[in-house]
Parts: sequence; structure tokens; C-alpha cells
Amino acid sequence: MYAKLHDIAENQDLVVCTTHLKAKEGEVENVCRVRQVKQLLTALGPVLAPPAGAGAAGSGNGVPESNSSNGSQAASSGLGTVLPVVLTGDFNTTPGSPPCLELMAHPAGFQSIWDIARLPANGTSESTPSTEFSTWKFRSKGESKRIIDHLWFSNGHLMAPVSRWRMLNDEEIGPNGLPSSQYPSDHIALRTEFEWRTESGVAAKECKNGDS
Repeated sequence: MYAKLHDIAENQDLVVCTTHLKAKEGEVENVCRVRQVKQLLTALGPVLAPPAGAGAAGSGNGVPESNSSNGSQAASSGLGTVLPVVLTGDFNTTPGSPPCLELMAHPAGFQSIWDIARLPANGTSESTPSTEFSTWKFRSKGESKRIIDHLWFSNGHLMAPVSRWRMLNDEEIGPNGLPSSQYPSDHIALRTEFEWRTESGVAAKECKNGDS
């Protein structure tokens, strides 16, 4: 699901998309997730690359009414994105996995907040993507503590992340993991602050991926 949003104050548009990929670990499930990412990029095709004859990225063309463009057309154009794109959701896979690499290989230049080591995590100076997690569960197959929730953004010049929420740690959650009486979801919410980089100056905006 995606929608085009308009920032009235800055007169800027962006596209926000959310998804939920196939659950459970395994090669078959991973192949399914890669296929789902490709389908997602196909659906976003009109946003990820301007139609033939259009101007460069950020020209303000908006989201076309038709979804007839596909991911392969976007990939072959090499023109980047029409609008800034923020993609959030429960990907059920860790950073560096094939579904994530599929996104990173796209000409839109998708980056994840987990890939930016120096992005300030509000509330602490110690947490890093290598020590954080977005879910912590105890199941019949054992413990699962890992990052599976993601917030991606197209690597354009109009918008960039400046900070994000610090993730909860073991002590705050408690020994039994998630969900708990204090944190009723088995996922930890993500929230990132972005800023517009425009000729008129810099303006901060927030995007968040709530509990899934």
C-alpha cells in the first residue's frame, strides 16, 4: 500500500509505502520474500522512474494515475525517483538478506536506517544497528532476537534522515521478551526524522513504522 503525501508548509510531495512480507525463516520463504519485493517495486514503478520524455528526478510530476509502468522499466531508465520514497514494514528478514539486497540494487538507491551507522539514535549514545533488534520472541524452536522491521528511503537529494528512535534493550523489555504487559506487540516501533533539503532551507519531518 502506498500514498502520495503533500507537505503544505514546504510545498513538497513524497510517497510513503508500507508492506508485510512472508513470515518464517527458510530458503523457500526467502525466495517468496524476494518475489514480493519485486512485486512491490513493480507497483511503485511510476514513482521510482519518470515516464519516457519526463524531466529529471524531483521535477514535481507526482504519482501518475496509471500503474502500468513496471520495475524493469524503472531499472533500465537509470533516472532515479520522481518523488522521495519512504518504505516501511515488517520484512521478516534481516539486513543484508536477499530481499534487502534486491531493494539496495534498485536504481532508486534505497538505503535503510540500519545501514547508516552514524545516524543519531535519540536517547542513547551506545546503541548501534549491530546491537539493536526490532523483535525478541521465545518460540517452540527457541529464541529469536533480530532486526526484521525496516525503514527504507530513496537516496535522493530532496530528503535525508537526521535521527531515529533508540530501540528498546533487554533490561527495558524484561527477561521474557516480546510481547509483554508493558509492550503488547512482538515488534518495536521504528521512527525516523527526515529533513527536506530545499533551496528555501531545511525543514524536519518525521516518518514512523508503528508496532506491527
